[in-house]
Amino acid sequence: MGELATADAGDASSHRRAPLPHLLDIDGVAEHLGVTVRHVRRLVYERRIPFIKWGHLLRFDPDELAAWLDSMRQSPSADRSLSTHRGIGDACHHTSPPGVASRIRRGRR
Repeated sequence: MGELATADAGDASSHRRAPLPHLLDIDGVAEHLGVTVRHVRRLVYERRIPFIKWGHLLRFDPDELAAWLDSMRQSPSADRSLSTHRGIGDACHHTSPPGVASRIRRGRR
């Protein structure tokens, strides 16, 4: 009979779940990301950030946020060079009517 009691105790411990994560509220997420609460709400509305909706409350799992941030990480690319980056001066040539850019460069308006 002692063996049965030991087996039951073993089963109970095998069904235990991992401890619940400490969930963050929207203020904590905004502070952690360095953005406004309004921006976090927009990310939630657009379904761009993992969240938990519990009634009217929004909560965020720190592990899911960490994975989400890692997925957003951009690695440097060797094929992009600075010469392909268009600066402000380059935009003038493409957005101004013909002749305006050359007059601006010569100092006439």
